[in-house]
Amino acid sequence: MAVIAIDQTLPQAAGASRIGAHAERLAQTFRARLHKRPVQTAALGLAVALLGAALAYHSSPPQAFVLLLGASVILNATRAIPEIASYLGLATAWVLFGIATPEQAVAGYGGTNWMTAVAMVALAQAVASSGLLLRCGLWFVQRLPRSVLAQGATFMLGGLALIPLLPGSTQRGQFSMMFALAAAQAQRLKERGPAAAFIAMATFIGSNPMLFFFLGGNTTCLLIYGFLPEATRAQIGVGEWLVASVPLAAFVGVASLAAMWLYLRPERNAPPLDSRKVSQQLAELGRPKGRELKTAAILALTILGWTFGPALGVDKLVVSLVMLMASILLGCFGDTELQSLPWDFLILYGIVLDIDKITTRLGITQAAGAALVAATGHLHLAPIVFLLAVAVLNVLVRLVLPVIPALMLLGLGLIPLAPVMGLSPFLVGLALLATTTVWFLPTTSYTFRLAAQAAEGQLFTNRQAQVTSVIHTAITLLGLAVCTPYWRWLGLM
Repeated sequence: MAVIAIDQTLPQAAGASRIGAHAERLAQTFRARLHKRPVQTAALGLAVALLGAALAYHSSPPQAFVLLLGASVILNATRAIPEIASYLGLATAWVLFGIATPEQAVAGYGGTNWMTAVAMVALAQAVASSGLLLRCGLWFVQRLPRSVLAQGATFMLGGLALIPLLPGSTQRGQFSMMFALAAAQAQRLKERGPAAAFIAMATFIGSNPMLFFFLGGNTTCLLIYGFLPEATRAQIGVGEWLVASVPLAAFVGVASLAAMWLYLRPERNAPPLDSRKVSQQLAELGRPKGRELKTAAILALTILGWTFGPALGVDKLVVSLVMLMASILLGCFGDTELQSLPWDFLILYGIVLDIDKITTRLGITQAAGAALVAATGHLHLAPIVFLLAVAVLNVLVRLVLPVIPALMLLGLGLIPLAPVMGLSPFLVGLALLATTTVWFLPTTSYTFRLAAQAAEGQLFTNRQAQVTSVIHTAITLLGLAVCTPYWRWLGLM
């Protein structure tokens, strides 16, 4: 019997040995990661501490909510855990801590704003995958004016046109810089010379830092839109957003071109364009294909619907869903495009849409407003002073945090306080968007790093880019002040 008992324990012992060895390997891997990722490890520890503090305040939902939100922002900013996990973990914690019911925690996913966002980015994805943008970009390069100043303005406007068509900033920056490089090579511009740098910086500013001008297709703008109070979202649609932001975009664009011209001092005219390579690429594409033509028609109808639909009583959600259905039926949007949607952002967006309702229900917004009045009441701050302070604070925070965590931190903290300071919450969101793209340092903008890679080191130097970033930031702050009378006329101040 003893022998039999021993024989039966041998497989168990062997299995236990294997499990122990596997556990040891996992432990070694975990320790190695902790050693290699000290920032993420510290962030994870801080998030756990905040979670523990929230547990201690479980009987006080407002304090627990703030602590949980802080833990989520820290985890997201440092990438200590996958982004989607931090978003879903936040909604789960709301339910577990009794801050929201399961229905309240996911209510944003069933709302019109979330469905509109899905339809918008889906239509943009259909445009991006159709080949239409490549053809338009080549045609664009082939017809450039000789004047370098005019080329800079043209590329800036081209970058602006891409904003509603390509919702991803990194994709937009790479795509636009690719055509700036093609133009510089076709004209045999001096590598990293004044003309090449002028065109490249104008291209980047148009396609990314000026993303604030149009709500319809940019995920960052949609995120800020989600932070706005529900009453403000009801008043601000695609058309209203455009009307309010165009003067700031015009001022920043024109002033940036003028300042870069004075700083870089490029030659007045570029050498004659050698368009043989571009013409060859267009010839390889052939005549516009059916999908491109159908996508162009859907895009035009969508923009017209977003702009004029509300005046005719047609909601932007109806326009978006009808056009998305048309793109599916016409073969412009399929399974591949569906899988390519930015689902991490869309999951975050659904949760963001719930935050305003939760903070209002918990009294957090009212308490923060009262605290701000108590702290600044004796100072009698003018609305524009508060707006500029928001913009400067955003620039400083962006030197430390990536775009999404910075906007979450400041958007959730400052946008609800706007009415207390005599501002529409929309203007605070606009100021955050206008100053969110800074590239003083290589680490401050992942979008710029990818755009610089697309330039292949041939268009600008690091110093040219850094000085341009400083110039653009200063002009944006000035633009916020200059546009004050216009916004007051619109009733936003």
